[in-house]
Amino acid sequence: MIAKTIIQGLLTILLFLACWWGLSKFPWDQWLGQSDSKNALEEKLGEQLWRLYSYNGQELKDEFIVDTVDSLVNALCEANDLPRENFKIHIVDKSEVNAFALPDGHLIINSGLINQVTDHRQLAGVIGHEMGHITQKHVMHRLVREMGLAILVSASTGNSGGMIHDILRHLSSTSFDRDEEREADSQSAQYLDAAGINPIHLADFMYMLSTLNSDMPDALYWISTHPDSQERANNILEEYEDWDKVDQSIIQEETWEKLQSVMP
Repeated sequence: MIAKTIIQGLLTILLFLACWWGLSKFPWDQWLGQSDSKNALEEKLGEQLWRLYSYNGQELKDEFIVDTVDSLVNALCEANDLPRENFKIHIVDKSEVNAFALPDGHLIINSGLINQVTDHRQLAGVIGHEMGHITQKHVMHRLVREMGLAILVSASTGNSGGMIHDILRHLSSTSFDRDEEREADSQSAQYLDAAGINPIHLADFMYMLSTLNSDMPDALYWISTHPDSQERANNILEEYEDWDKVDQSIIQEETWEKLQSVMP
């Protein structure tokens, strides 16, 4: 009996190792970039994750709020030849200073972020950062890498509510790896530059949050999910040293002040 149990255990281990080896040889990057199955999976996950998040925070649909934020997104898209339909913007009434990307181009912007930034170009920088995660396919790469394809497929069926909760918690409260964060920063700086906005505004926002104290947990939310912000701000400043360039406004000052005054 003991020998049989040992043999069964060894077979289980061998089966696990064989599956792990097979999965390690699978061309995930190619699959994530080209497969129709990937597109269907990402679309389902994005829809379910957004629906779940919207239960915990009311989406703001006031026309003035939506149009004002959209004007920033539209400016970044137009200046960088990015298809506007690739980004599904959701402004949510939540106090945490946070913005993050979900699968299939869903981009969540909390009202707390809009209230915290001191200039609309800082908000454009954060939006550009999350757009960078979307355009570089960081979201799905990260989920496959950290949670596994089997869990994602199972969660997308709609029969595993607990898994969807875990995935949402993972995306909204943990960080990408350093290379992905650096790439998203660089992408945002390029987007801002093309739109005539000085990338220093993104660096300013990172510096500002890094100096806040622990008595402001809501304000520290974005910084906790985007670590090493001071170092990354320095990298942006080193990469874009021409501070004499044109730094245009996308939103008029009175429009920006009105936006912050009507935010929850």
